[in-house]
Amino acid sequence: MTGSINETMICLLGAMEAKDRSLLEHSIYTARIAQSVANILISDGFRQTLPTIDEIITTGLLHDIGKLKVPDSIFHKASGLTNRETENIRFHPLWGEQFLSRIPSLKHLSIYIYQHHELPDGGGYPLGLKTKDIHPASRVINISDRFSALTTDRHYRKAIDHRSALLFLEENIEVFFGKRNKKSITQCLMSMQNIRYILDEQTHPLIKSVLERNAPAGINKKRAKDAV
Repeated sequence: MTGSINETMICLLGAMEAKDRSLLEHSIYTARIAQSVANILISDGFRQTLPTIDEIITTGLLHDIGKLKVPDSIFHKASGLTNRETENIRFHPLWGEQFLSRIPSLKHLSIYIYQHHELPDGGGYPLGLKTKDIHPASRVINISDRFSALTTDRHYRKAIDHRSALLFLEENIEVFFGKRNKKSITQCLMSMQNIRYILDEQTHPLIKSVLERNAPAGINKKRAKDAV
């Protein structure tokens, strides 16, 4: 996949939108964040361990594809989840890995989705891996996913502001990517609030294609500098 959306992706993103519009919007935003974070890391020497930007973006778009298997009664629940319901949702990285592993053109991305909820201290899921065993691409998706989720309204809670989200994530950012990259990544994440759904000359062709086909509410095609 080279900067364009194919029929398989159209079908998968359509299924996510049918499940819940917010699931698609969260995935688009996660992909945009992941693109920016990956660019910082590639410029700092992670090029040998990260996949291409196209693959990072595609993984960001599809990181929650396993949630298609979560029952609607759980997915849309506005109140707190029971332990059993929480465990059900925690299967979604495994379900996502199983889903993509059956699609030849996307199979190589399945490991990144499988590991995207692992944490530096081993407290993540489903495998309880620590940093050295978590693929760098999965680390990028992890931070991007969590930042997107924290700064977006969900069924069960309101969004928090970008600065509070960064305070929550900063230790993980440093452990995942090193102290040298921490400042650049946090500055990048602070700027994301200005470009969430903006199309400009800097927008990657793959994201532009997805946004044009599945434009979230509030999409703005002005230049980013005019919207700040």
